[in-house]
Amino acid sequence: MGNSKETAPLSVAAESLRETTKWFVGGVVITAAAVFAGSSLTALGTLDIDHDRNRLLLALAGAIVGFVALGWITHEAIGVLTLESFTLRILANASHQEDPRLHEVAEGAWNKFRHCAPIEAGSLKDYIDAVDALPAGHPSLDEVRAFSALIMPDAAFTYVRGRFKELTSILIPATALAVIGFGLFAWAANPPTKSPPASGIEVADG
Repeated sequence: MGNSKETAPLSVAAESLRETTKWFVGGVVITAAAVFAGSSLTALGTLDIDHDRNRLLLALAGAIVGFVALGWITHEAIGVLTLESFTLRILANASHQEDPRLHEVAEGAWNKFRHCAPIEAGSLKDYIDAVDALPAGHPSLDEVRAFSALIMPDAAFTYVRGRFKELTSILIPATALAVIGFGLFAWAANPPTKSPPASGIEVADG
């Protein structure tokens, strides 16, 4: 059937987005870890809790900001890498209030494939209700199964693509936040080297 030819590229595209996400997250986390564990920690132990309290607090604040930014990126990436499991019925019953992502996917999938539906309906939910009303053994049930096999791979890919767009939309601000946070940490944890006091001994001329 034609839908088998369409399913394969959709699955490959979804997997490609997940692989790209792995590269995104891996690169950001490795870079941040290298910066944090490199020169940033060299002078932290020399700070005195009484005399350098402000620097210690700034270092702590910078580290928190940096790791919050990394957590933000990781959280969005997990949404792309985690395979969301849903059926056509779950998709049809998704409400805008409870699950706006699935609701948007349901509307997009129905608008795209409604002309291929074996039963005319105003929405995907109306279509599912009409299917439920069919008696057992109805001739249209085979077409119903074929329609489900057609629409579900596209819906799954659309969901992954939506989560990927959410990830890319926060990459720049989250990365900038991580740079600011770890930069603040590096500055606070590495006070300027104090020059030694002059000896006060002068060499006489002649």
